[in-house]
Amino acid sequence: MFTRSVVLLAVAIMLQGCFEKVSIPQDERIDGVVRILMHEPGRYTLLVQEVGSPLIHERKVFGAEGCWISEVAYIPDVPTDQSMWLAINYDQTEAPPSCQYDTRLVFHIHDIQDINGAGWNHGKFGSGQTVVVE
Repeated sequence: MFTRSVVLLAVAIMLQGCFEKVSIPQDERIDGVVRILMHEPGRYTLLVQEVGSPLIHERKVFGAEGCWISEVAYIPDVPTDQSMWLAINYDQTEAPPSCQYDTRLVFHIHDIQDINGAGWNHGKFGSGQTVVVE
């Protein structure tokens, strides 16, 4: 009796994390995008400048751990005298447990040529440079 109770308790403790719901991040808007670097589809580095600041910083954008971005859209609707921006939307998904929410990106850009290629490195699986098709 004691052994069975201990085994059941141990199994319950081990399985506890398997049934926890992952909290979905809040949708996000990144303003002040001055450059978009696409390492490969679904993996980006943005150069972002805060309004009124000379400082430009990098912001990495990619899917949740082990997941790819489910959708990427580019909308050329930003006037040339305004900064580009990015909308990041998160939704619940029916994907495997390692990927419990979808990430969708909508880039609001001046022109499709605002998307620049960038390098990537997968260690022993190779590295390279993404070239944007024009």
